[in-house]
Amino acid sequence: MVLRTATLPPTLEYELAECILTQHARYIRSSTVWKNIWYIVQHCQPGELVEVGLTTCRSMQRRLNGRQGVVHCRSRQQCEDMVGGLGCGYYHAGMVERGEKLEDRVKKGGLIIATSALATGVDHAGTVFVLHVGLPYGMIDFAQESRRAGRGGEEVDSIILLEEGWMERMVGKVENGG
Repeated sequence: MVLRTATLPPTLEYELAECILTQHARYIRSSTVWKNIWYIVQHCQPGELVEVGLTTCRSMQRRLNGRQGVVHCRSRQQCEDMVGGLGCGYYHAGMVERGEKLEDRVKKGGLIIATSALATGVDHAGTVFVLHVGLPYGMIDFAQESRRAGRGGEEVDSIILLEEGWMERMVGKVENGG
């Protein structure tokens, strides 16, 4: 079996092989650098993350013209808050009809709001926009999630939206044991 990856750390190859029940997988590694993706970090005031995310999405919805975008949220609640303001599809682990939501999105285009439950392998041509509302869980997650776009060679805007002072708050939590 041959597997292609750009983000799987070599230390996890054994774990993946075990999960997919293969003993002798061969890995082809590709780059995580893509010339068709524009990476942007955008800041907003504390407490305005969802509202600025909604504004960014509304602007992008007007420009999609049948193409697709993915908005990654850190929690189900944030996912549901975003969906309520946009009237688009959503995807999270607690959903019963996840496959139907994805099929619908591919047919209609537009945005889908998702938690990290939107699995690897969900990559359809025509996806031209990726927004992370808040810091992605890690660099591997970010690389995988942003690379779900541009599969057909389209130019992609990949935006991370962060609140001002987020790093200071994170450092404070770590220092205080939280």
